[in-house]
Amino acid sequence: MTGTDQSSLVILLHGLSRSARAMRRLEKQIATAGYRTLNWDYPGRRNSLPALVDMFREALAGLDEVDKKVHFVTHSLGGLIVRGALTKEPALVHPGRIVMIGPPNKGVELPGQKRFRKVLGWLYGRPLLDVAGPSEIMDRLGVPEADLGIIAGTRQFDWVNPSSWVTGWLHRHRRHDGTVEVERTQLDEMDDFIEVDASHTFICDDPEVVRQVVYFLEHGEFSPLMPGK
Repeated sequence: MTGTDQSSLVILLHGLSRSARAMRRLEKQIATAGYRTLNWDYPGRRNSLPALVDMFREALAGLDEVDKKVHFVTHSLGGLIVRGALTKEPALVHPGRIVMIGPPNKGVELPGQKRFRKVLGWLYGRPLLDVAGPSEIMDRLGVPEADLGIIAGTRQFDWVNPSSWVTGWLHRHRRHDGTVEVERTQLDEMDDFIEVDASHTFICDDPEVVRQVVYFLEHGEFSPLMPGK
């Protein structure tokens, strides 16, 4: 794997019901490694996934990165926004490397997601209605042509994450991070994949995840996991 220009821009996108603050530890370490960063904040709860994709494309259109590749680091819903924005024509940037952390690339499955659709949207945010399968919106999402690394969490319970209480019971025989099943994070087009002992909500603060993100940006592949991870 070849290296990358560390003066390149790395855009970070947080997950549903979070804010740019959730990505600050990652942003700091990426900046320390020499990259320029843009920690994009967006009002995720009240907008549909297609609307968020269009909002992000507007942000990309305002960049002046014509001669350089732009890299992306995403958490959860942020990965789907990047997929939608980078595969929609016309192309606005040249994607370099993408690291997706806990992305629901194959959607999510929640109890009563058909019967209690409006209630779940109110509880978790409008984009959940587009992500809970089956979903035509998810089916239309493409995959950018870029070096793509995916990190999945495997810690199934986190007391500060109410969805892990439900997911832990509903999917107790499957592997997940308390919100997204490991298998649902993956894409056939990914270049590398690792699992880390971390839960969905705060996975971006996990030291091993931070280390792996920076390593992938530099090398286009993940590093061997530290002992215990």
